Amino acid sequence: DDPRTLHCLMAVSRGYLGRLVALLRVAAKHAYLRGADHIEVCDLSHATATWAVAQKLIDYNPFTYRLLRND
Repeated sequence: DDPRTLHCLMAVSRGYLGRLVALLRVAAKHAYLRGADHIEVCDLSHATATWAVAQKLIDYNPFTYRLLRND
């Protein structure tokens, strides 16, 4: 529901569904390991930092930098 979160997801995935699914998979695993019953923004941020940035899909974490850059 949060438009900022949606914008961050679009920034990371660049509109590619496969990238979004992969990001959500990593975020879901992080949520599970911390004992949560759903994915939260902290999980998306962690997934972005550990997966998307590491894969060089994006060079910053929009969840951390709060979209200070224009995409």
